[in-house]
Amino acid sequence: MEERKLEVLRFFVSPKDNKNEKLPLYNVEGIDLFDNLFTNLIPFIDDLPPDERNKRIVQFGKTSTGATVFHRKDAIRSVSGIIETGKYGKEENVVDINRKKDDLPVFRMMKNHALQKPFFFLICISSKKNEGLIFLEREGLFGIKQVFTLVLSKYISKNFPEKSFHFSNFIDDKFVKKFINEGVYNKIRLVRNSLPEDVAEKYGLEKFNTDDFVLELSIRSKGKRRIGGSARKRIQEIFENNPNGFFTSDDFKKIGFDDEASIHVNSTYKNSSRTINLSDTLKFRPYYDIKVNITSTGHSDFKSIEGECIQLLEDFNLDLY
Repeated sequence: MEERKLEVLRFFVSPKDNKNEKLPLYNVEGIDLFDNLFTNLIPFIDDLPPDERNKRIVQFGKTSTGATVFHRKDAIRSVSGIIETGKYGKEENVVDINRKKDDLPVFRMMKNHALQKPFFFLICISSKKNEGLIFLEREGLFGIKQVFTLVLSKYISKNFPEKSFHFSNFIDDKFVKKFINEGVYNKIRLVRNSLPEDVAEKYGLEKFNTDDFVLELSIRSKGKRRIGGSARKRIQEIFENNPNGFFTSDDFKKIGFDDEASIHVNSTYKNSSRTINLSDTLKFRPYYDIKVNITSTGHSDFKSIEGECIQLLEDFNLDLY
């Protein structure tokens, strides 16, 4: 299994002349958006021309038999699938790492070639509220938030010309607060993605670029022991926007951790474990860490990541369907 992230967005549809009015998603101009998306999203994306401005192409992922990876679950009113996207417009060599470095490239990508990377998505269309949720897979620094929301915006404009699509980051404070205040802490991980020169010298690193190194410190419980004391209290204070944050001791700064570092807390609440990322602004990012099975091609197994996504949706307990 490997770690992935799910980026969660909240969305709604409004009249173009009143962007503050949130229309019921089950009745947009008398049409249920759930059925509409399942029927029309595949042909819409199949017909999308390449984005010449951003030099990007978007398409649905397919199985080994050529079937489009796109499903619906009536119980939770969701459509899910795989979106593949990549950039074109540059000539680049593809090399075989098992060959000698002076061997010729095995392939040369031309300007009209795009290396497509697959990402999981799930859209939950509420039957009770005027907002829905979008879950998007992230792998490291790579994600599809920008391209996917642009596609959905174009889709709404085409299918509902008088309506507009809106989205924002979703952070469920009540959900997170339960893990922070009532959960059992299993691990606290501090991460600094770049090192100042004086700290790098302490670690015996000579010439370097500031982004070449990542500094991590993990505090992990063993056996039945759990993390408590002032460390737990500091995490809870961060949740309440304590400006001093976790790094109140100068000892942290001496080894390279300060308010530019990020904090990851793994907590268990009601037999469910989640890793919650705190950003350097002391707010939670809309990313939720999950672990998924990996296919032979090195990508997330669809059933595995869909199951994790549905579990997260149910954990939110938002009464959307």
